[in-house]
Amino acid sequence: MLELQVAGLDGHSLTFTLPEASLARELLRLVRSRLPPRPGATPALFHQNRRLSLSKTLEEQGVTSSTLQYVYVQVDVLQAWRILSGTALEGSEAALEGLTQITCGNRKVLESVTLPSSLRSLTFGEIFDYGLEHVQFPNCLQSLAFGMHFNQSLKQANLPNSLQSLSLGFQFNLSLEGVTFPSGLQSLTFSYWFNQSLEGVKLPGNLRSLTFKHAFNQSLENVELPQNLRSLTFGHCFNQSLQKVRLPPNLSSLTFGAGFDQGLEFPLPSQLESLALGGALRGSLERLSVLSALGALHGLTFSYCFNQNLGSVNFPANLRSLTFGDDFNESLESLNFPSNLQSLTLGSEFNQSLERVNWPKCLQSLKVGSLRNQRFDRANLPAQLKSLSFADGFNQSVDHVNWPRLQKLTFGRSFNQSLEHVKLPTSLQLLSFGHEFNKSFHGIKLPNLQSLTFGAHFNQLLEGVFLPSLQSLTFGACFNQSLERVELPSSLQSLIFGLHFDQSLERINLPDGLQDLVLGSMFRSLASVRLPAGLQSLSAEGNQSLEGVNLPSTLQNLKLGGFRHSFEGLKLPGLRSFQCRGVLACC
Repeated sequence: MLELQVAGLDGHSLTFTLPEASLARELLRLVRSRLPPRPGATPALFHQNRRLSLSKTLEEQGVTSSTLQYVYVQVDVLQAWRILSGTALEGSEAALEGLTQITCGNRKVLESVTLPSSLRSLTFGEIFDYGLEHVQFPNCLQSLAFGMHFNQSLKQANLPNSLQSLSLGFQFNLSLEGVTFPSGLQSLTFSYWFNQSLEGVKLPGNLRSLTFKHAFNQSLENVELPQNLRSLTFGHCFNQSLQKVRLPPNLSSLTFGAGFDQGLEFPLPSQLESLALGGALRGSLERLSVLSALGALHGLTFSYCFNQNLGSVNFPANLRSLTFGDDFNESLESLNFPSNLQSLTLGSEFNQSLERVNWPKCLQSLKVGSLRNQRFDRANLPAQLKSLSFADGFNQSVDHVNWPRLQKLTFGRSFNQSLEHVKLPTSLQLLSFGHEFNKSFHGIKLPNLQSLTFGAHFNQLLEGVFLPSLQSLTFGACFNQSLERVELPSSLQSLIFGLHFDQSLERINLPDGLQDLVLGSMFRSLASVRLPAGLQSLSAEGNQSLEGVNLPSTLQNLKLGGFRHSFEGLKLPGLRSFQCRGVLACC
C-alpha cells in the first residue's frame, strides 16, 4: 500500500492510502472529491515536476510513499468535446472537470461518464429521449433543459437540490404524480404538448416562475401554488375558471393566452405588476374596472383578437407599458392614456390616423401597425420618443417624416422603400431592417449608430457609407457583396454574415477591435483571412477546413456548425467554449 500526501500550491495537503497498482486516474478522482470545484480549471497531479499519466499505474510512474502535488490547470475544451461527442480515441472523464455548461444528446456518453462537479448548466440534445435513472447529476447543477423529443418519466430522476431552473421539452406530456422536485427550484417551464393534471403534485416552495406553453388546459382548483411564486404564464389553450383558485399573494406577473375567456371575476393579487389578458375581454369592457384597484400594475397586454374602443376606460395610474394585439384597429384620438406611460405597442392590423393623437408626455417607445391606408409622414410623433418600431405589414415611403431624436429605429418584414431622400435622425444608435428590405445604402451617414442589422433579402454594396461609431453589423441570408472598398470602422466589435456570403476576406482589413465573427455555411475558406489578434468568438456554420488557418491565441469561443474535418494539430490554449455537431463544452 502507498501512503501518499498530495499537496497544493497554497499549502493545503490531502492524505490517501492506495494500492501500488492503482491507476493515477483513481487517485485524481479521490483528490477531486475533496477539493472545491473551480469553473474553467481542473486539478492535475504531478510527481517530481512531471505530470502523471492517468492511464498508467502509480507504480509504473515511479510513485512510492512520497509527496505529490496537485495544480489547477485550464480545461482542455477540445478534449472535453471529444469525450462528450464520443469521438475521443483516448482520455478520461477527468477531462470534463472544470466545465460549467454542457449540451449533449449521446445516451451512451452520458451514462458512461461522471458529469463534472463544476457543472452549472446541462442541456440534453434535440433527439435525447431516454430514462434518467442512470444519469448522475452533479450536486452543484443549477440549470437543466431537455430537447424537443424528450418524453420520459421524471420519477426515477435524482434531481439535485441545487437545481434552480428546469425546462421540459416540446413533446413532454407525462404525469408528474410522484415526482420529487428539488427544494431549491425557482423556475419550471413546461413546453408545447404538456397537458397533465397537477392535482397531488407538490410544487417546490421556493418556485418563483411557472410557465405553461400551448396545450395545457387543466383545472388548478385543487392545486397548491407556491406562496413565493412571482410569475405565472399560461399558453394558448388554457381556459379554466380561476374563481376558486388561490393565486399567490406576491404574484407580480400573470399571463393568459388567446384562448382564455373566463373574464377577470377572480381575486387578482394586489402586488400584480404585469398582466396579459389573453381573450379575457371578449365581452364587455366593464371587466376592465377591476384593474383600477391594481396600484402596482406597470404592464398591460391585450390579446391578438382584442378590438374594442377604449375611450371610456380609465387605466391604472402607474401603467408604464401598454400592448395591443394584431387585430386591434381602433382610433387612439379619444384614448385617455395614463400619464406615466412609457411604452406603447400597436399590432400589425392597426390602420388609424396618428395626426391628432394626444400622446402621453413620458412616452419613449412606440411600435405602430401596418398603416396601410394612412400616411405616416403626417403622424404627430411625440418629441421625447427614443424608440420607434414598425409592424411587419408597414411598407410606405418615409421621405418626409419629421423624425424625433430617436435612438432606436426598427422596420418590419415588408418594408422595402428607398432611403435616398430620407433624413434619418443623426441621434440613432440602433437601426434594424426586416426581411424584404433591399435598397441602396449609399451615402448614409449616421455618426452615432452603434448597431446595424439587415434582413434576409438585403444584397447591396456598402461603399460610401459613414458609420464611424458602429459596434455591431449583421447581414442576412442573401448578402454576398465584396467589402474590399468598404471601410469597416475601428469601433466594430461584432460582424455577422448570413447563409450565402462567400466573398473573399483576404484583402479585407478586419478591425483590430473585432471580438465576434460569424460566417455562414456557404463561406468556403478562412485560410487566407487575417483574423484580428483580439478576436474572442468565431462561428463558422459550414464545413470549412481549419488547415492553414491562423486562429488567434485570444480566441475563447469557437462554434463549427457542419465541420467534418480533423482537429489534428488544432491548439487553442485559451479556448473556453467549443460547439460542434450539436455538442457544447463550455467552461
